Amino acid sequence: MFFIFSRLKNEEKIAADFSQSLFDTMFVDMDQSLREMGVGDLSVGKRVKDMGKALLGRIEAYDKAFSAEYSDIEAAIVRNIYRGDLPHLHQIRRLIKYSNGTIENLASISKEDILDANFSFTQAI
Repeated sequence: MFFIFSRLKNEEKIAADFSQSLFDTMFVDMDQSLREMGVGDLSVGKRVKDMGKALLGRIEAYDKAFSAEYSDIEAAIVRNIYRGDLPHLHQIRRLIKYSNGTIENLASISKEDILDANFSFTQAI
């Protein structure tokens, strides 16, 4: 989600509307998935709200990190993907390489192609 939101953030209103629709669709799906897993109706809303806050926090962290120093990217990945566990440095660097490649790839794709889902993500490394 970060990659798409990041790519479209400076585009015109139609891209903002698309991003919002994508975000909303994802959370409707999360709501349905939680219910299918047996989570009670009274706690679904709170869980979805917590997941929304977590996603927005991660998007903000990645946005800042990929605009800053390399070490900031490493810290954001360890904190948000590995949840504080210390992975091998090569694992972090592979994720950074993949992320940078995906950002560059999406930057080369027209807004129209993204809105029409006429693209593919960078091949995993």
